[in-house]
Amino acid sequence: MFACIRLLAAFVAAVCCCAPAGATVITYEATHLSGDSWRYDYSLANDSLSAPLDEFTLFFDRDLYANLTDLIGPAGWDGLIAQPDPLLPDDGFIDFLALDGGLAAGDSLGGFSVVFDWLGLDVPGSQPFDILDSLTFTVVDSGLTTLRAAAPTSVPEPATFGLLAFALAGACVARRRRN
Repeated sequence: MFACIRLLAAFVAAVCCCAPAGATVITYEATHLSGDSWRYDYSLANDSLSAPLDEFTLFFDRDLYANLTDLIGPAGWDGLIAQPDPLLPDDGFIDFLALDGGLAAGDSLGGFSVVFDWLGLDVPGSQPFDILDSLTFTVVDSGLTTLRAAAPTSVPEPATFGLLAFALAGACVARRRRN
């Protein structure tokens, strides 16, 4: 009996410590322009954040990217570039801020792009991003960009609580059989 209570306590602690899953998808397409010059084209999808998405930042590794230029955003979005600097050392980033309310839950938007010099050996790949609350500058979501051709489709997943309850019940049954 006490073993089941301990398992239940562990289950409650695990549920309380779980971080929420990411709800934002940023897809990209990399286009080779010439020489080391490439362009990323991005699309943004607010899959389930309850508040409108009004600011996001994409990061560029200082060892792989240089010369970020030609930042373009759709109407109503303002962009900012910070160059990667290996001497500091510091990664670069681009940041977009919505000027008119942002992207509502369930909506998606394309038209974001940046040109850069690629210093890596293969083709440019996915990048880390943060979704920010523009009023408090707190990170509300993070993730990695996804190649547009390989963008995931929405697949329902079982709830965390249900999976953990199922595991707890299985552990209690196994414990009871051993005794």
